[in-house]
Amino acid sequence: MENLLHDIRFGFRTLIKNPGFSAVAIVALALGTGANTAIFSVVDAVLLRPLPYGNPDRLVMVWTSNPTTARDAIAAPDFFEYRDQNQLFEQLAAFSYDDFNLTSGDEPEHIAGTMVSANYFDTLGVSFTRGRGFLPGEDQGRAERVVIISDGLWKRRFGSDPNTVNHQTVQLNGAPFTVVGIAPPSFQSPNPEDKPELWCPLRLTEVTGFGFRRSSARSRSKTIGPVF
Repeated sequence: MENLLHDIRFGFRTLIKNPGFSAVAIVALALGTGANTAIFSVVDAVLLRPLPYGNPDRLVMVWTSNPTTARDAIAAPDFFEYRDQNQLFEQLAAFSYDDFNLTSGDEPEHIAGTMVSANYFDTLGVSFTRGRGFLPGEDQGRAERVVIISDGLWKRRFGSDPNTVNHQTVQLNGAPFTVVGIAPPSFQSPNPEDKPELWCPLRLTEVTGFGFRRSSARSRSKTIGPVF
């Protein structure tokens, strides 16, 4: 212990006598600590920490490719073929990111959201404690408009009102949607960079332009996202 204290005192005296060296040493230690922390955070999130879904080891994300892009979104007709001819996966779900204007309440708000196939939450193994996920057929053209909101949006815009589910109608892009579920607080998008706060059924048959295939020239709005 005495030797350790002696070394510490000697180190402090050396640093005080050489302020330039001290500054370089402190900066080097700070950069090294910060880099190690950043690397560990990435490794922990990507490799060590399990995905926040049911049976994460059985989830696979399917993309398509073209001559210029190795990983690209999938056209709706391709998704229909994958789903109808699937003999490998238990089920396939699709999603596409979008933005919504929420005009219910005192102030309008621009909110990031996701349009998903009806089996999206079932495919990810999400359990709802408030409300439910989407039912089969709710992503069809004649189905009623329904929406699932995030736990954060529920608390921020609806004051954690337990009567929000099945009793609250919200205006999204000028149309009424019934809130049927509150996503669990731990739920997150498969892409960590995207943080949607609501989910609506992806009605592919209603969206003009979703008939193009990957070989056709089209904009990003004419594709859907990855498939599980």
